[in-house]
Amino acid sequence: NIRMVKHLYPKRNAVVNILMAWARYISQPLLAWRCLLMTLTALAYFGGHWWVYSFLLADFFCLSPSLQAVLTGVVAPARPLFMTFLGAAIITFAYGAIGMHNFREDFDSYCDTNILVCTSSILYMGTRAGIVGLSGMMDQVGPEDSSWLSRMAYDMSYFVIFGIMLLNTIVALIVDSFQTQRRELTAREYNLETQSFISCVKRKTIETVAQASGIVDGWEYHETICQNKWDYMAFIFNLFEKNPQNYTGPESQIRQFIDNADVTWLPIGRSKMLEGKSDENKEDTLTSIQTQN
Repeated sequence: NIRMVKHLYPKRNAVVNILMAWARYISQPLLAWRCLLMTLTALAYFGGHWWVYSFLLADFFCLSPSLQAVLTGVVAPARPLFMTFLGAAIITFAYGAIGMHNFREDFDSYCDTNILVCTSSILYMGTRAGIVGLSGMMDQVGPEDSSWLSRMAYDMSYFVIFGIMLLNTIVALIVDSFQTQRRELTAREYNLETQSFISCVKRKTIETVAQASGIVDGWEYHETICQNKWDYMAFIFNLFEKNPQNYTGPESQIRQFIDNADVTWLPIGRSKMLEGKSDENKEDTLTSIQTQN
């Protein structure tokens, strides 16, 4: 981290660079999570709060990829979920105002104080029952009562809007998030199977050129010999470990590309196995590929 900060800000004071490097290191999500677990453990052990140990089981979300996928599916639509919950609170506030004005006696003590207490009571009592609605906290009425039609419209409209529309919207957002994750995973697996990892050349093209060159299992040869992704990873890791003052010209340029998230230094659409043939053989290979397509 210190070398990275020095490279990004070479003219800044060394002490500031060290502090910024430590800040980047401490702000890592996994490290922050581990520190939180250590704090909870210390609180439980030294403070005698044994119930806090139960929170340590949440570490399974970091250890299990399946649980991480579940957590991501729930957290990914955070903004739409927040807006949905906000909409539910606004609707409940409006129903609380209507209830205080027209059905204060039917609510008994739930709406005697003020509109905020009435709203919070509706949110709590209206969702804690098995069926979402207001019937659990309001007096029952029958067809013989004068408020029968207004109460029926009031109770049923709250159930339809809150119990059906809003809650189903929340479920739909979470389900759609899981479907998006599945589509992205399927697309990623398809790309890995049909395109080379580094150059994004189609697998069919590589196998056709390899067959024309007499190479057995051209796809495996290309991915492990010609463009091994771990060789590129080792090169990038070496750049981060190497002192920037010892960079060569190409290394400095590539490091700038990496810092700017620019992948143009990679051989996108190119491969030595495809370009190493003579022009005549290359034309024959391209002709055969076009014929097969």
